[in-house]
Order: sequence, then C-alpha cells, then structure tokens
Amino acid sequence: MNAATVLADLEKRLENRIVCDVLKDMSRTFNTWDGGGELVHRVRAAGHTAETGIRNIVDGNTSIKRHSTFKEMRQVSNDMYEDTIKFLYPILKSGIYSH
Repeated sequence: MNAATVLADLEKRLENRIVCDVLKDMSRTFNTWDGGGELVHRVRAAGHTAETGIRNIVDGNTSIKRHSTFKEMRQVSNDMYEDTIKFLYPILKSGIYSH
C-alpha cells in the first residue's frame, strides 16, 4: 500500500473524531509506552507534544475549539490540519498507537 493510500485512510478514519480526544489518548499511550531502546525518548516527546497541543486548544491559543473534529479543523485551518496529520502519520504507521 502506498503512502497516499495510507494517508487517505488515516484522514477518513479521523475525519469525525474530536482532535482533543485523539491527542489526549495519544498522550496517555505515549507517556506510558515502554517499548525500549532509543525510540522510547521519541515516543515520550511525541506524548508531550500532544499534551501541548491539547493545552493550546483548551486555552484558546488556536483557531479550533475543544470539541472540534478533524474535519472542522481542516475547514478552519488547512495548515494546522496538514501539520497534525504529518505528526500523527508516522506514529500510527509504526503501530505504537492505533486509531
């Protein structure tokens, strides 16, 4: 399966999910992940990045709201949407987090 197909599938699956819920779930998973090796540091860093994203959304520092879906995020700010998908894609592809 090529990257474009995988990305399209990811976008379709996330379309109606609430951004904060996905980030919260990822943060919880990443901050307790103990897969070992040097990858553990990268995964924990991604967990902290997800926490920062949640905090920014809740504090009103972004153009989306606490209950915004990925579809709504894309409509409000395509750049933010694309950056979030780029953040999620390799993590989901690795199997560390399953959506």
